[in-house]
Amino acid sequence: MESKKHDLSSPRSAVRHSAAYAREATAQPGRSALKAQVEACVRQAAEDGAPPVGAAYVFRDQGSGIQLDRPGLNQLRRAVQAGEVGLVYVYSLDRLSRDPKHLMLLYEEFASAGVEIRFVQGSFDIDLRGLLLGLVASGGYGNA
Repeated sequence: MESKKHDLSSPRSAVRHSAAYAREATAQPGRSALKAQVEACVRQAAEDGAPPVGAAYVFRDQGSGIQLDRPGLNQLRRAVQAGEVGLVYVYSLDRLSRDPKHLMLLYEEFASAGVEIRFVQGSFDIDLRGLLLGLVASGGYGNA
């Protein structure tokens, strides 16, 4: 299945950037899941021929995916609403959120701003069914 495509042009902003969002539940000494996720997102954007992900559009969080109020996610949401971002890369569905209601909220919020979400791992139709199936497939019903 392929994700739904959205027009990256916007009357609100002449420049629409690609962004990357990464989240890890807890820090792992000597290893950064955040770094690996961001690298995978940047690589995928390049492979897709999307606008490059600039450092100002890399958003990171450390903590549970059950919470919607996360500093990096909040910054990404503000950039989306400001019309700065047209495409968001996330390593996998469960990195964005582990709560199906939050996934739908984020999808609707981003879609209404004309922003497409692409996942490096897994390809889902971005609708309620696709989000729920993707979350189950990724084991996303945990608390991390």
